[in-house]
Amino acid sequence: MIFTYALGNSFDATDKTLLENMAAQTQTNPSFGVIKGGEYKQIIDPSLLRSSMASYYNRFSSNEYRTEPVFSVPYIDFFGLGLITSVCLPVYRGSGDLMGVSCSDVTMADLLSDITYFHEGDLSYAFIIDQYGRTLMHPQLPQLSSVKDDPIFVHIENLERSSGAATVIQEMLKHVMSSVYPVDKKNERRLAARCFEVVYFYYRGTTNKTKFNSQRMIPRGSVLYEGIETRSVISTYAWGSVPNSNLSMAIVVGEGDTLARLKHMTPNGDVFNYHRLDWDNSPGTSFCKHFNRYSTKDYSITMLTPGAFKDPINYLNTEETKAIVTRYENFLRGTTTINPGLKDSVTNSVTLTYQAEQMWKANQEQEQLVLWRYIGTTDGIMRLYPGAQLPKNSDHTRRPWFIRSVALKGKIVFSSPYLDQWSLGYVITVSTTIQEKSTGSSTPVVAVAGTDFRVPFMYQLLLSSYSKCSETTYNCLVVDSSGLVVVHKDFVEFTGEPMIENMHITQKEPTIAEDLLTNQLMIKTSCLDFENIKEQFSYRISLSSSSDRMSSSAGYEIHPVADTNIFVIIKRIPSSSQSSCCTSYGVSPDKRLCGTISCDCLCYKQTFFNYCLDTYPLLRDTAPTCSPQPPDLSTAGLADTDRVKHLGICFDAQCSGRSTKGGCHNVSGCSWCYLDNVNDTLSKPSCGTVYTCQHGALATSDPNCSGNSCGDEDGGGSVGIIAGVSITILIVLAIVIGTVLWRRKQAGASSSSPSQINGVANPAMSTSPAPSNNAQPMSTFASWEPGPSAPPMYPPTYEESTSHQHW
Repeated sequence: MIFTYALGNSFDATDKTLLENMAAQTQTNPSFGVIKGGEYKQIIDPSLLRSSMASYYNRFSSNEYRTEPVFSVPYIDFFGLGLITSVCLPVYRGSGDLMGVSCSDVTMADLLSDITYFHEGDLSYAFIIDQYGRTLMHPQLPQLSSVKDDPIFVHIENLERSSGAATVIQEMLKHVMSSVYPVDKKNERRLAARCFEVVYFYYRGTTNKTKFNSQRMIPRGSVLYEGIETRSVISTYAWGSVPNSNLSMAIVVGEGDTLARLKHMTPNGDVFNYHRLDWDNSPGTSFCKHFNRYSTKDYSITMLTPGAFKDPINYLNTEETKAIVTRYENFLRGTTTINPGLKDSVTNSVTLTYQAEQMWKANQEQEQLVLWRYIGTTDGIMRLYPGAQLPKNSDHTRRPWFIRSVALKGKIVFSSPYLDQWSLGYVITVSTTIQEKSTGSSTPVVAVAGTDFRVPFMYQLLLSSYSKCSETTYNCLVVDSSGLVVVHKDFVEFTGEPMIENMHITQKEPTIAEDLLTNQLMIKTSCLDFENIKEQFSYRISLSSSSDRMSSSAGYEIHPVADTNIFVIIKRIPSSSQSSCCTSYGVSPDKRLCGTISCDCLCYKQTFFNYCLDTYPLLRDTAPTCSPQPPDLSTAGLADTDRVKHLGICFDAQCSGRSTKGGCHNVSGCSWCYLDNVNDTLSKPSCGTVYTCQHGALATSDPNCSGNSCGDEDGGGSVGIIAGVSITILIVLAIVIGTVLWRRKQAGASSSSPSQINGVANPAMSTSPAPSNNAQPMSTFASWEPGPSAPPMYPPTYEESTSHQHW
């Protein structure tokens, strides 16, 4: 509808006719649908301009008596509150005449917090739409609290594309505005919660519910670099309208999907130490410097993330005080039964994960091999060792390492390297899921356990495991199933600016990448990013056995490592072939437009969005929907530089006593220095701490570094402390070491088997028949010497070094 106005009386007939025709839209093409005519008005007296222009109000007003509030289309608040909606309700005189409209602004994150953190299993979720089918919340859209710009509203038909979903959507739109609950300021925030109760009633009942086959889009970590995978799931849809609103909600539950139900445990005073080390005034606590973090090795810290609370948004919006933390401590240590707003399962999760701390502290020698060890549960508990403070908005369930592990449930999952400011260098996370043993087809994830390693340490493991990798005629690298390079010689030995993070095989080894694509050992996949109107492309390596391509022009062999997401590639030097795949580095895939070559960089193509109809015209073979990128975490206030200046280091790596590069890389706190602080080659390379030697070069700002050498603040000394810890120690041991006692608590040990530890599925053990005596004792690449035709087939036997029990 168009409104036109003429101000003053100096208009001729032509001007008047033009404005009248504009308001009537006489030039509209009838094929675009029926239009509603607007209004033309001439305003002679400028003082009447405001009231005259307000005439549009009469055209849009309705004589219909309304008692239900109307929720506006969400928009970004001018004052920085994020995505908000205006909840408006008409106000009438006693006679029934309209007096005006009263509105209240509510943040979407606050309004829908109960649904945002809804979690009833790995394959279950909820979504909300308005009366026009616009999607306000869906797991395939960005988290409401992370939206920074006015969003494009996607119609629910684009996100729920299964044939059975069309009927559900029609019914949801039909039921909008059908409820008659009174609404006031006090209960605005609980609209979604009441709706959840209504829909849950439908789910348990027989009406407003149906079952059909639908698709799940599962993120594989960082969607831009790793993409998604799809699964077909028989799902039950239950729906209902949000009381007294123009919104409707649905709950979707996958068949057999359940939450983990942990055995009840009684807490005690040792199980919970909150992450706020700045409030720990206990005289018995000793603090130390773990890399550049203010830490303690006396205990692991426990973080209560938003998902651990019944009202997550209230937790985020409430300023944390010592009194609040004391209430957490009293409840989780069992000294009071007054629950400070935590989910019912949290007490068990805190108590059970405490078993991990006991294992970590009992194996102090392993701290020289790893950086950080942690367990994050699905109900919002995060335990970290050594203890250090985390951001308040920290949510491990939305981080790539957690998402990746859940997507690859049961596997030992390696991340590609990323720059970790906490650990002064590039880090690789190795993680795996801990699952509850179930009698049905579902094995719900209880938690994800992870361990961080430095890149040189992982490269040293590669050299120690494959003899060819140490020969001058071969180079070795490790890639993950998305084609991201995990380990490469150039990640350890480089000059200038490092090119490590998010390095793809199409960039680092284009000749091999092209050969993988040609032989369909690697394929290109895509998904639709509705938020940015792009089709995002990624790669997938998929082979179950080794492939020997040494005789090809690419000159390489590739070996999958069983029960993991990684592949070891051994390539001939030099290769007789050259390729021009991806030639640039450092451009985000959502900023790089795809070219025409088959082995292009990670990139995107533009897709089409009809702004007039507010729709995506999708084709039958359209790519699935991308999952949203995880929100950025603010680390403001976590700078520990001043606090750690005069603290001793937590774990003495004794770097100066290591005379070889291999010995230096064998521990996490050391770095092999072969360059001075201006990147000239040192006459005498040496092993220094990560404080004095970074990325192979002497730190320019360190007073101990000068000339051709670098003083070592750890004081030197013998390396005998880890003489009994072989470089072939299994990486997985560092992960599962914190889960052994956890599993003991799940069921009686008498009914356990190697693949079922106390009722919890052991992700490290295969259900395959036991290998013969001649079989390769496969584990990770850290303890296996392969031949081209002998891919990894069986998982290892794990030995816990203090108890000498095999799991």
